[in-house]
Amino acid sequence: MQIQSLTQLESGKENFMTLTVGVPEGADRKAYIHWIFDVDRSGSMSTRGTRDERTRLEHVQHTLINITEYLKAHAKDTQSIHKVTIVWFDHETNTSSAPTLTFEICGDTDVAEYQTLITKVEPNGSTNIGAAITAADMIIPKEVLHKTALVFMSDGEPTSGCCEYNSLCTMAKDLVDRVESCAPYSMTATFIGYGSGETGLMEKMSTRTKSDYHCVE
Repeated sequence: MQIQSLTQLESGKENFMTLTVGVPEGADRKAYIHWIFDVDRSGSMSTRGTRDERTRLEHVQHTLINITEYLKAHAKDTQSIHKVTIVWFDHETNTSSAPTLTFEICGDTDVAEYQTLITKVEPNGSTNIGAAITAADMIIPKEVLHKTALVFMSDGEPTSGCCEYNSLCTMAKDLVDRVESCAPYSMTATFIGYGSGETGLMEKMSTRTKSDYHCVE
């Protein structure tokens, strides 16, 4: 099963800066898919957009809530199971104020509790993109058993840990290559850069990993 990448909705509409996620028609029934969201919650994600009063992180949270609703509907229609892991990162990951969140969505799952936890996370700290990549690498088992979709969401400016673009791109490529060498065609990756000032790192990482890239202003 190929995971359809996130796509940006038409700009200028009320739902501008919202992303949707879709699973293609004819996708396998009774599939088990692991979605890993590496989500930047550093201080710069408190920047408010020029088109509304929401912060970048609030837009990400809104997107994640919509995704949980979509995955629940898809699970019900196809008898599939979607495992969701959200790795919040600033200069570190899995902190007491923003612990890594993992849950499974079936057709009858009540996702309200998880949606509440998503909205409670607040911007803080600096940006350690290398730590986020490492966290995702540790979550995906060495022997890949299921389809995996990695979605990396950041304004793209590393300010702690490794800040060298080429090294970070190599880390991302090594992760994708590791999974694909174990189970070909089992992983998709999408990199989303937030803000018109996004430095291009997300796009560079997508290029190195031959993945999709989207920029949300």
